[in-house]
Amino acid sequence: MPATGPDLQARLAAKGYTLREAGAGLALHCRDSGDKRAKASDLGYSYSRLLRRFNAPFPGHSHAYLFNRAR
Repeated sequence: MPATGPDLQARLAAKGYTLREAGAGLALHCRDSGDKRAKASDLGYSYSRLLRRFNAPFPGHSHAYLFNRAR
């Protein structure tokens, strides 16, 4: 399992995907087309779960304040 948000993004990029902010969470998008594939929570990775997993807000996410609530 990746140790950081940027590491996760790098691993997803190698497969042709990226995570982007979607409301108060994240969504998986195709890197080439930008098409949304799924909400991260639908894949079992809610934003709060990722906050706890990485012990940090997702880089560039506008709802970084949720980090204090998720811990």
